[in-house]
Amino acid sequence: MLSRRVLGGTSAVAMTVGLLPAAAVGSSRSNRDISEARTVTNHKLSETRKLINIAGTGAVGLVDGRIGARSVHGAFRDVGQFTNSGTEIDRGTEFDNRGSRSFVQHLDLAVNNGRVSVTGTGTWTGGTGAYRHARGSFKLSGGRPIRGVLTSHLKGSISY
Repeated sequence: MLSRRVLGGTSAVAMTVGLLPAAAVGSSRSNRDISEARTVTNHKLSETRKLINIAGTGAVGLVDGRIGARSVHGAFRDVGQFTNSGTEIDRGTEFDNRGSRSFVQHLDLAVNNGRVSVTGTGTWTGGTGAYRHARGSFKLSGGRPIRGVLTSHLKGSISY
């Protein structure tokens, strides 16, 4: 008879524990998971790109600006694909001493009075180093003389 009471008591305890919220019973997260949790911060982005060289459909240049309160100085490269007359999709990467940021940008190009103007939008699609998991968006505008250096300005945000 004693064994039935112990069994009955155990069943009642098991049923009660099953009804409690998971946090009260225990958590499946280990201390390692908690220590590796990353903090994602959204930063305002303001950059100037100077397109130095165009080779085929690719371009390379310099980047100067700010991401949040931090100054950035580095380089970029991208490969473009003309989708039709006056529009282009570029996939590329910006590099600085903290890591790299990958992007995709959609550009509209126009030639008027001996000048090329560029406008477009872009998204950050990942990165390395401090910019691992980079996400965000930007707007781009700029221009150049037909045979000059293209200067474009980016404004937007980036989270990493």
